[in-house]
Amino acid sequence: MSFETKVNELLEDIITENELPKTSIFLYANKSNKGDKKGIEISKSIKIFEPEYPPQEKSVRSKNGTLIMNIQQKSGIELLIRNEQYNTIPLPEEAKLKELKSDENFKHIIFDESMDSLYTYIKANVVYCIENYVSSSSFGCCSKFEKCSDERKCLHENKLYSTGCAYRRNLENRKIFYGLNRNVL
Repeated sequence: MSFETKVNELLEDIITENELPKTSIFLYANKSNKGDKKGIEISKSIKIFEPEYPPQEKSVRSKNGTLIMNIQQKSGIELLIRNEQYNTIPLPEEAKLKELKSDENFKHIIFDESMDSLYTYIKANVVYCIENYVSSSSFGCCSKFEKCSDERKCLHENKLYSTGCAYRRNLENRKIFYGLNRNVL
């Protein structure tokens, strides 16, 4: 099974496990815009794409989105990980850090494609970015506030969009303003 196929299956599993919209995390091909390499894939990116809410009939997935990591396939798999992710998520022993002083924003981590830890590390980074994702949309709460209060969690169908809900943040901090479990007067 190819690297790309394994990563796509991993992303599908993460989408299912986190009850995210089907098109919300994807592997995107980055193509060159210059010279004789124009149009040729030079790397890949894993991105979070927040589908429109309410859903549109023809929701188009664009190259825009929140970057999780860049991936380059050279003599191995090189992951470009943001410094915050690198400092938070433990690096597997068999991975190699490539020191690049010219890149202050990313750590370059080299894996052999056959290493299981490669896919575990990719998954840990994707999950970390989902858990820390905040929607560009901001709103007080939706019409489900009483049901959410009773369940003590956000019940909105679009888990990415709902990260912009102020009441969701209250629920996550155990502050419940409505319903059976109300604990804030």
